[in-house]
Amino acid sequence: MLLSPGVDLNRLPSFRNHEHTASVSLFKQAAECCGLSHVFLNPGTTEMWLVAALDVMAAETQADAKTFPPMHSTLCLQENVCTGAADGYFRMARRPAGTVLHLGPGLANAMSNLHNARRARSPILNIVGQMSSWHIAADSVLNSNIPSLASYASAVVVCPHLQRNPDGDGKAKNIDNTSGHWRLHDWLSNQGEVWAVLNGHPRAKRATRGGSSDGSATGRKSIGGHWHSPITANGKQAIIPDSKEPLVEVTTTVVEDNPGSRIVTLVVPHDLSWEPMELPHGFLPRTPSIAPAEGQLAPPPKDRAPFGTVEAFARECVKAIRGVGQGEAALYLGGDALLEEGGALEAAGLVAAATGSSLLSETFFARVDRGAGRASPDRLIYFPAEAQKTLNKHKMLVVIDSPLPVAVFGYKDSPSRLVQLPEEAIWRFDTQIWGSGSAAIVLKLMADELKAADVVKPGENCGGIFVKESRPSMPPAEKTLSSPLMCKVIANLQPEDVIIVDEGLTSAGTYWDESKGCPKFTHLAITGGAIGSGPALSLGASLASPGKRVINIQADGSAMYGLQALWSQARERTPVTTIICANNSYAILKVECLKQEVPNPGCVTQAHTDLKGPVLDWCRLAEGQGVPAMRATTVGELAAALEKGLHTDSPFLIEACLA
Repeated sequence: MLLSPGVDLNRLPSFRNHEHTASVSLFKQAAECCGLSHVFLNPGTTEMWLVAALDVMAAETQADAKTFPPMHSTLCLQENVCTGAADGYFRMARRPAGTVLHLGPGLANAMSNLHNARRARSPILNIVGQMSSWHIAADSVLNSNIPSLASYASAVVVCPHLQRNPDGDGKAKNIDNTSGHWRLHDWLSNQGEVWAVLNGHPRAKRATRGGSSDGSATGRKSIGGHWHSPITANGKQAIIPDSKEPLVEVTTTVVEDNPGSRIVTLVVPHDLSWEPMELPHGFLPRTPSIAPAEGQLAPPPKDRAPFGTVEAFARECVKAIRGVGQGEAALYLGGDALLEEGGALEAAGLVAAATGSSLLSETFFARVDRGAGRASPDRLIYFPAEAQKTLNKHKMLVVIDSPLPVAVFGYKDSPSRLVQLPEEAIWRFDTQIWGSGSAAIVLKLMADELKAADVVKPGENCGGIFVKESRPSMPPAEKTLSSPLMCKVIANLQPEDVIIVDEGLTSAGTYWDESKGCPKFTHLAITGGAIGSGPALSLGASLASPGKRVINIQADGSAMYGLQALWSQARERTPVTTIICANNSYAILKVECLKQEVPNPGCVTQAHTDLKGPVLDWCRLAEGQGVPAMRATTVGELAAALEKGLHTDSPFLIEACLA
């Protein structure tokens, strides 16, 4: 921004009374109600009061850390890094992270990784600045339709609307035409919808257009598909002194077109962010934990769960597995079912081993806890014909916490839906109906029904479901690097408890099998197909997991989509080792040309799937953002560089030149 000549930056007005603003109240309520403790931000003019609120939070933590837990914040140089980091943070910490984004263009920049986060079902609280209420009608250059943008990936969009006097002078005016401050609706009073989404609990049945099916019980009305919140929530009000009537209406839009999304976007008008606002302690109810205790699952509506209880589903499903015969069923796992948390993955392994069933993982998983001693599912192959063959060789498919698998693209003469079994042979347990933590509960109930723990001895009579510790041998040091050799080196050297962020795409195809017997580790992958998430995911995952190392296996072309994450890694000194798979091409597009039998790809096709001329210099790109780097062309050079990176307590990048 250009300032007029002679402006003294030291004499610009300071934030007035910023310890009692709506912005401060927002962060305090978010911290209390959903455990928000980290925010990734790329702010602009309309978000500076939100930034100042983080100063207030920091000062209060410094004064009394027991009463005021820290609210950490990380500056990101591009909004897509903010949302990718928030996604990675949740996948490891299992609690939501927040973002602060600048107006509509900032939200648009963040959309690619919000798409991935929606597919990962990661809860994110986006706080997006908006023009001052009285300035929106002027349609300044940065004005845009933020709610429409937000609806692309969000489950809920919350927009406070400030009523101002009609002469357009920007001054607040009470409804009764008396002077003074306005009183604020609680613009988070829609907590029943907002925090249920963030914490993964089933949402209540919502009112329909033009009427209310259950709105009378909640005090909310459905008008044009939007919620209009009442002035009070839980019998309490948010009050600003000297006010007599509310001048703020809150519209909460529930986006029905985004099943599985746990993203909430709050659109904060600039003038709202600076207004004084005090919420009583406990104004919003504290939400339950991510994983409820056993026996705490509320039964869903009968029309959505014909078995009525999770126990009934487990019992009848086991009966059906036994009915099709030993080895004729497959368990297809996604989401929470792939986690060690709550015993989900172990129970799935016991069920598979006890019944001889195949154990499969969704292709684009958010997280899998892997390694020696753990159940090791087979990852469903990417290409539809091969995936369809794998799925349909079984007589029964049990799908836990995942949509039914479909082809990523609609190829010529190729299937869309990959499962061709009759409906009665497909058993699906949907955690969006039962709530977070329910995957572990149903799998453990199934294992108990089979008495699997008494029958199966992991590593002995488990049919290879539970893997023993083993690593691939180190290839000869003088060998020229290739993708398979790179994967062997990584699996040979990766430490226990490492977090692998895998966006290697074609270059990391053999890593899954090479690493299955490594010491225990966590594996994160791209979920929505929107490339460029790896560096940002690594940033968030590292900040969520102090003391753990991160290895990011990163395709070179997609790395350029999120390169700015390296700067934030350097600023935060995160122990992330990035391995760039430098094949200097969009190799996946070359594969797709072959798969689709594109006739006679010529010089134009070759030019647009090639990253040579100029060749990207990854060492210089990294060093320019404060990240030291090395280049490796042989197995020995990669092993030496990886050893160095793994013993560096800050980010490190390796350019692996692949033949």
